[in-house]
Amino acid sequence: MRVVGTVAVRNGADIVEAAVRHNLAALDGLVVLVHGASDRTPAILAALADEGLALKVLIDEDPAADPAALERRLAREGFADPAADWVVGFEAGDFLKPATRPVLQQALAAADPQQPVALPVHTYVPDFASPAAPLSRFASARRLAAEPRPLARRAVPRACAARGGDDPAIPRAANTIAVARVPVRSIEQLTADCVMTHLAGLAAGTSTPLDAWAEAVYLEVRAGRMVTAALAEAAAVNAGCPRSQWVDPAAVPRVEDPFLVPMTLSHTAATPPYVLGQLMALGEYLAWNEARRIQSQLLRGADAGAALARDAGVKGPPR
Repeated sequence: MRVVGTVAVRNGADIVEAAVRHNLAALDGLVVLVHGASDRTPAILAALADEGLALKVLIDEDPAADPAALERRLAREGFADPAADWVVGFEAGDFLKPATRPVLQQALAAADPQQPVALPVHTYVPDFASPAAPLSRFASARRLAAEPRPLARRAVPRACAARGGDDPAIPRAANTIAVARVPVRSIEQLTADCVMTHLAGLAAGTSTPLDAWAEAVYLEVRAGRMVTAALAEAAAVNAGCPRSQWVDPAAVPRVEDPFLVPMTLSHTAATPPYVLGQLMALGEYLAWNEARRIQSQLLRGADAGAALARDAGVKGPPR
């Protein structure tokens, strides 16, 4: 049995190496689609591919790409591997748990090969008050004892993908396999992700409810307030939940449940990401795109005017 993972990531220089090394301990291959990155994510992935890891890297320069379109593209890319029996869709910050090939193979071998399988998600929250290198922060993160918003990732068999369309009922996998997610890795990453998500949504012409998870952080930053360790913790515990449904993080117990496989990071910086640089790069990209769009409209208008003038010279003015 061959199992391939897929994931889309924007700016993941602080986590992408750890996630790739960890997940490839269980997966036979991993497809990573980088969209609109303005940090070292593409360079890190290129270095990992040069090491010979079973990694396929795709680059999309558009930071305002449609998430649903990205998901469909990744599914196609996963099954483009003719030997892939299952494709597992991840998000940035996801780690298979446990990341061992025998356990994953046994869990999927026991599942119905005609139906997708749900892998339950376990949320992990680092300690944002104390500085730490990325690997140490992930290794010391603690799991929520109860999920305020239960989630699952999908493992899709080739037979199901060939039918086209999603099955409404997704059976839960055996308790032997799950996905550990670290939705908030640092204050800097949270700030950058939420601001860029908002700006990319504006560029794509999509409207986001003010109550949305990322908007809650974006509005704090726009109001001139710094993202604190307390806000980062609350956002991590309530990741994905509308702001009106957030629970007090102190009311959600944490348990020690390590998930990370032993590894050494070779390409990841020990310092937090430079948020301002990422936002400046995104702003430049969006500004140039808008300038090109306006220029294209002006040129089309000039061409139409010239054609009308030529036509008028031959036929006389339009009536």
